[in-house]
Amino acid sequence: MPPILTSRRLVYANSKWRAYADDLRGDCTTVDGYLVVEPVHAGPDMVTGVAVLGETDGRFALLHNHRHPLGQRSWEMVKGFIDAGENPADAARRELTEETGLACEPEDLVPLGSFTPEGATMAARGLLFLARRCRPDTAISGTVPDGNEPDEIEIGLGATTLFDLETAERMAGNSEIEDAATLIGIYRALAWLKRECRKTTPNTSS
Repeated sequence: MPPILTSRRLVYANSKWRAYADDLRGDCTTVDGYLVVEPVHAGPDMVTGVAVLGETDGRFALLHNHRHPLGQRSWEMVKGFIDAGENPADAARRELTEETGLACEPEDLVPLGSFTPEGATMAARGLLFLARRCRPDTAISGTVPDGNEPDEIEIGLGATTLFDLETAERMAGNSEIEDAATLIGIYRALAWLKRECRKTTPNTSS
């Protein structure tokens, strides 16, 4: 049976998150101060944000972000919060353009399902997307960005680099990419692309 929540204390809050210390009672034990982090704004099913893998000319766009808690840089997909009243698909396309300067047409945005960032602590769920056939947003830049200012959008936001499919898969396999959402997004995108390739490849077997 799931544990029973006996009390909850708000221990921290900012514009995006609230952190609680929960006291829980189970069948044979109790836990005091179990940490739970919840988003201030969340849609149905705890959907809070999006993660987007941009693709242009067969190459994938990844950001080399600096993550303060880790004290190092991390290769990542575009990620961001869904604004109040915003459609998740619109949020995905907005975040893609804001963070990379790339734009994707609505019909080229492929849903790749959901993920939970850290189910043991975070009461949040994200939606994954593959943005196909991206092109530079001419309202922002005439070229694919070769480097963003780290503080331009958020603290730690890094430069955008385009990787071919083989390189991105290798980076995921050898732990050069460690971010969980990005790993899930890459493997789901690869699976989707392989299915699409099979659909368009004639079956020559007899």
